[in-house]
Amino acid sequence: MHFPNTQLTCFLVAAVLFIPTTSQAQACAQATTPRHAWEVRQEVELVASTARFGPRLHRPTDRDSLPPNIIEFVVDTAGTPVVSSFRVLRVEDARLVDAAREALTRWRFRPAQDNGCRVPQVTQWILRT
Repeated sequence: MHFPNTQLTCFLVAAVLFIPTTSQAQACAQATTPRHAWEVRQEVELVASTARFGPRLHRPTDRDSLPPNIIEFVVDTAGTPVVSSFRVLRVEDARLVDAAREALTRWRFRPAQDNGCRVPQVTQWILRT
């Protein structure tokens, strides 16, 4: 069979594009163990439309020497907080913590990702009024 150079080139390019790579062929394994921020490539992010429920959430930063109200919980692969994982790490205003516990079921997050796969993540947040 004889192909002119342009047809052969197009054929080879098309063939290469349709060969599945390892990353495309590999399905994401079901992650069960929650990971910490340093173990994922992309951390969970609060979906802005759900941030109106409860107290304001902020990520801990180096500027925060010892924030007064810190909570921790797991966000699953669907972006939903796992209520049973809710923990209070530091509290000065119990009303803020109670409001956060109530709002937890209404908050939604963009799930953490590692190597293109959604993974559960343990996340910490500072509560502010």
